[in-house]
Amino acid sequence: MEDRFNCPICSRLTQVIFRDGRDFFILNGKFRDFAVALCNHCQLGFSLPALSNQELSKYYPADYEAFKSRRSLLAQLLKFKYGKDIELINREMNNKKGLEVFEIGSGRGEFLNELKKRQFKISGLEPGRSGVEFALRNYGIRLDPRYIEDYNYSQKYDIIVIRHTLEHVAQFYKVLEKIKIQGLKKGGLLFIKIPRLDSWEAKWFGKFWGDFDLPRHRVHFTKWGIINILDKIGFVEIKVKSEIIPTNFVRSVEYYSLFGRRKFFRFLANIFSVLPKVIKLAVGQIIVIILSPLGSGRMIIVAKK
Repeated sequence: MEDRFNCPICSRLTQVIFRDGRDFFILNGKFRDFAVALCNHCQLGFSLPALSNQELSKYYPADYEAFKSRRSLLAQLLKFKYGKDIELINREMNNKKGLEVFEIGSGRGEFLNELKKRQFKISGLEPGRSGVEFALRNYGIRLDPRYIEDYNYSQKYDIIVIRHTLEHVAQFYKVLEKIKIQGLKKGGLLFIKIPRLDSWEAKWFGKFWGDFDLPRHRVHFTKWGIINILDKIGFVEIKVKSEIIPTNFVRSVEYYSLFGRRKFFRFLANIFSVLPKVIKLAVGQIIVIILSPLGSGRMIIVAKK
């Protein structure tokens, strides 16, 4: 693992936050360690070692959550979130009809399907084979299977959506530049959803924060960091909104209950973790709402070309 790591944006030397992060989600906290380094100038974090797409492929198994269908309560929560996201997009685009949307990292195509139901013209990109097959089989949506780094736009869109994908992309700056130059029409909307590194959740849980999601999350954004990047590229009307959801809080507590070292907090986390899922989600929702003024764990960013 690198002892020295220079920020890929400003070339300044970064500061390592921790060196013993683990893949708690897929590998259950076993095997190799990962580090996160912070650039204090750009206010961006980077996962180390910096893995290639090929090296990372084993951390995206066929049953990775982005490719699986959700059922019951979680499925209803997702549909509710999709509806809220679409309401926000409609407001930003003055409720125009028949707009063309391109989604980067479409997963199993569920968000595109909700857009299609509302008469948007849709297309998307998803390198995960399971997600591509699910979208075609269940929704009749054909997703382009390429990585976004290899994609060149053949047309311009009214809206480009990147929901919890940008943090997976090592060359995120080039991706955003290409969106601005090639992908969006003049006045078009960029809609981003990403975890927030300077949130209270990240500070409280540290390396056990579910949205570090090592090593799949290659970049970790602060509120100021993403605003600065978009402004530097030339986007305008940049707005940031908190996304309040309980699922990642619940996941972080569960990780701490398994791997945390402070006995008292681990004891409390164990009590919480054995509760029924619906109760954990309800308690989690109350906590994240109360603490949202301190910076929610995820954020929604909209910006115009």
